[in-house]
Amino acid sequence: MPDYKGLFEAAFAGRAPTMETIGAALASYERTLVSGNSRFDRWYFGNDRNALDSVEQAGFKIFSGKGNCVACHSVGEKSALFTDNRFHNTGIGWARSMTEKGVKHTVQLAPGVFVQVEDSVLKSVSEPRQGDVGAL
Repeated sequence: MPDYKGLFEAAFAGRAPTMETIGAALASYERTLVSGNSRFDRWYFGNDRNALDSVEQAGFKIFSGKGNCVACHSVGEKSALFTDNRFHNTGIGWARSMTEKGVKHTVQLAPGVFVQVEDSVLKSVSEPRQGDVGAL
């Protein structure tokens, strides 16, 4: 959009849009969102038992119990910020998003002849083994 040309770079001291700067921009935007008096607030803090339906209440039970989401997405007695304001390495997504190529496997074509084949290519041309999910 012509109106936005150069504004991103100006906001990030000349840095171009990257995974990091876009993530920072989104995080800055999210910090401006205020949702006081949400349905959750009315249910959890205002004791309005009808503000959330039974499925949502069951979801919160998992969130705060078995799922242990509250370990990082904290809900206190007087506020629910859903964050502990810390970064956590969950091991999901980051490495994959920062690499351009998938996992490679060494495949033997003939005696003494080996090639590197990306996982996605190998899966696209291989047949499922007996017992694999989806095997006939």
